[in-house]
Amino acid sequence: MNNLSFSSGDLLADRRADFARMLDEAGEFAAAADLMVQALELVPGWPAGLALLSAYQEHAGDIERAIETLEALEKLDAEDVFAAPMKLAVLGAARIPVHPPGRYVEALFDSYAEHFDAALTERLDYRAPQQLASLLLESEGGARYGLAVDLGCGTGLSGEAFYQYAERLEGFDLSQNMLQKAEQKGFYAVLVQADLCWRLKKADFFGGTSLSARRPCDCR
Repeated sequence: MNNLSFSSGDLLADRRADFARMLDEAGEFAAAADLMVQALELVPGWPAGLALLSAYQEHAGDIERAIETLEALEKLDAEDVFAAPMKLAVLGAARIPVHPPGRYVEALFDSYAEHFDAALTERLDYRAPQQLASLLLESEGGARYGLAVDLGCGTGLSGEAFYQYAERLEGFDLSQNMLQKAEQKGFYAVLVQADLCWRLKKADFFGGTSLSARRPCDCR
């Protein structure tokens, strides 16, 4: 996730953060951290800025300060958008969370949605949906099912491979931007924004409305 997409509201602070990112990419990690400290002096308590600062401190090998910065971030980031507890666990300063925070994952994939298909299919030669669909065709002879549910449907790569085998295809994903990409492909009867870490009941999929009622996807 590009933390710079979360503006501080101060043009000078944002500009310094942008320069700090360039220094970090050039391998000038300590200089990047120093510049982020200057940006945060202009906007104290900027969560995205603290997330960037902790990353640059870690890159510079200053783990102690990175931990201090993440602990400060954890107190400010009530929705856990920047996953401070998870990053603290990676640095050995906290317990490993049971699962990644939903808001962090949502923001991460929202920022990735525009390039997701190209990254998987062109750069990584990802063909898992097509391969699974071929296995289904071999074993079932092209049989059609009444309902197929695509959990974590993302941009709809699996929907593209499986829609022909289902009378109705439903997709569920945490990222709104990914769902918008899936909606454009036209394979799904319904798309719902949902956290798959919920304890789902059978009714949620077969005739129920609880998932849709919780967070319907506003794709159009």
